[in-house]
Amino acid sequence: MFGVKEPIPGGLRSRVVYKFTCAGCNACYVGETVRLFSTRVKGHLASDSASQIFQHVKNSEHCRALCSADCFHVLDHASTSFQLKIKETIHIQREQPPLNQQLQQINLQLSLKFSHFQLCFILLLLLIILAFSMSRMLSKPSHMIYLRYIVNR
Repeated sequence: MFGVKEPIPGGLRSRVVYKFTCAGCNACYVGETVRLFSTRVKGHLASDSASQIFQHVKNSEHCRALCSADCFHVLDHASTSFQLKIKETIHIQREQPPLNQQLQQINLQLSLKFSHFQLCFILLLLLIILAFSMSRMLSKPSHMIYLRYIVNR
């Protein structure tokens, strides 16, 4: 009757940036997933041996006893993988979580695939910067004299 869209439950959302805060020691981790949030949480807690959260919980009996899916919450969401990586990086820089030991955020530009539109936009920005630099360089008298010398020869 009202036409209001029901919000999607957190566990059923995908393309999210999330935060884990350990219930045992308050260590935290910020990550992103394009999969269902609930699927990623289960992986961290039960089966993903490459996960920093899995390793943390595995190595501490106290933390293992206290940690559950309730230790995870969604910080942000995005509509594209590109936006998701940027938002994750921003949250990691802001939070400085001790469990994050990833190189992907440091080398973000190496792992991104740009769309045709994004490449055109970057090229346009580079051309604008080049044009601005050239106009500043040509406005200096020493360069103008040299250019006049070349033209008059």
